[in-house]
Amino acid sequence: MKKIMLSVCLNAGLLLLACTVSAQNVEVSKKYTFVNNAGEDANDLHIEFNKEVELVNSSEGIAKKFGKKKSEKANNKTTLHFENKGEGKDGSQLVKNDADISGEFISENGDFKIERWWWTRDGRTIGNVQNGDADKTRQSPMLIVPSEDVVTEFDFENDIYKGRKGKKEGYEAEEAVVNDLHIVTKKPVQPINSKKKDSNDPAKVGGVFGRTETIKCACDQLPDNERNTETNVRKTARLRMPEPCRTICETCKEERYVTHLSNPAANLPRGTKVPIQLRGDEKTEIEEWWWTQDGKPLHFQETTDSKGDKEGKVRTGTNGAPYKPSSDWDKGGKASDGAEMYFVALSDQNPLGNMLTLGSGYTFQPDNVLETVLPRSASQQIYQDEQLFEQLFEQLGREFFIGEVTDYTFSSRPDVAIEGGLSFGKWQLRLRGMTSGGQVSGIFPIVALSSSRENMLEGKISTRWQNYSGSIGVRKYFGDGNLLPFAESGFIASTIRSKELKVQIENQSEFTLPNALNQNYIGGYLRTGVYRSLGKRVFVEISAELEARMGEKQSAILLPRGNIAIGLNLGTR
Repeated sequence: MKKIMLSVCLNAGLLLLACTVSAQNVEVSKKYTFVNNAGEDANDLHIEFNKEVELVNSSEGIAKKFGKKKSEKANNKTTLHFENKGEGKDGSQLVKNDADISGEFISENGDFKIERWWWTRDGRTIGNVQNGDADKTRQSPMLIVPSEDVVTEFDFENDIYKGRKGKKEGYEAEEAVVNDLHIVTKKPVQPINSKKKDSNDPAKVGGVFGRTETIKCACDQLPDNERNTETNVRKTARLRMPEPCRTICETCKEERYVTHLSNPAANLPRGTKVPIQLRGDEKTEIEEWWWTQDGKPLHFQETTDSKGDKEGKVRTGTNGAPYKPSSDWDKGGKASDGAEMYFVALSDQNPLGNMLTLGSGYTFQPDNVLETVLPRSASQQIYQDEQLFEQLFEQLGREFFIGEVTDYTFSSRPDVAIEGGLSFGKWQLRLRGMTSGGQVSGIFPIVALSSSRENMLEGKISTRWQNYSGSIGVRKYFGDGNLLPFAESGFIASTIRSKELKVQIENQSEFTLPNALNQNYIGGYLRTGVYRSLGKRVFVEISAELEARMGEKQSAILLPRGNIAIGLNLGTR
């Protein structure tokens, strides 16, 4: 199926030309209010229309006020005369000076106008013949044309992609079945109940839809709306809007109205034509429209089997998903005149893409993680270094005892991480490599014994460490917008290395001890946090993690961690 990409604002003129159908041969009703400013009371009203019209009978207004009506028709025009004889009891048959009276009129031949009108008293013209609404610039202030007075009719056809029938025996492609219609206009409109298939059918919009809702998209109220390109401030505010306004306001800067017609109990199979009448204060012009099923965009997937046969399948999108056309989108439907001029929400909700990020941040870890780098028994290595032991033996009075390391302190350099993988909608398969490093130090006691006294001293021991880790996991984002909570789980392997120990006892010189540490770990992890986009490429991520770790020489332990990072998003998704 041929794919179509349409841009709402760039192609607005083309869309309007294709979408707007003629209102000729359409039933149109309009309401007028006539003000008597002729200077005296009147009991007759005369109205000349530019088309053949009739008064809509009602229990009030003109239909009730006047006792006699006469209709003159010539040259496809109508003049209506409404008359009373005399004043009636207590002047009940008079339209008092400064009073007004209303009436609704109907035409079977599209939109119509009043060319002129006037008041009389017992057949005598009072005041002046007034201009109607045929020429708005010369319209009399004595004629009030209420809003929502023009009715325009459109035909909407469900001619959406139905898939292709493959050559497999018994295979039949699915069809697109819809039950919701969304219409975008510059001004608010009101669908009217008409065109029922049968007089006994329930009153529904267009004879099909049971409910209607109007959504106002206040694109003009967004900050920085006057800028040529969208700023981050405007984008942030726009992304807080619900769909479809979020997508409509991406390219449009004026207010828009979305009329949502729904009837979840009844589906419209492919090929169904639906006539819809829209009432507004002027002729309705449609910018765009699309079908959905239960409010969800439709997605069509066409695949090719091993024999080269085409198979079409219909799948459903998610609520609130964008409907903008892209390279993934397929043709929508056709207008009543056959022109392919609208698009429908057929976005592939889970397009495959790649992700690549480069980030840096800080990791906050508990003390028991540091003990693997600088164990409490690390001070005992002084006994194993003969040169250092002899030196201390002389300085401390021959005999001394060394305690275990306590009072850990920790400092670290920023982590550096690179992540890559595959993105499938809100799911990601992530491969991560990270390096981090820092210094850990502790205090240990040393007791020096001599023939005369016992002396308590304090020693400090420290080491620099480097950690290398790699992980593979699956992440799921939740919600929409530029602030996304996420959850992730997977497997991790890491190595911690340290080369030497620095030892200092009180005011004595610093000593160096070899410490060829190389500890390997494997395990699993759970991570949760929030991802915040700061622009097209920059992001901030805050997360908490729980790692189940097992080493070569120790039992499994649980390690909680926290992380904050800033990075660059270099992938396509």
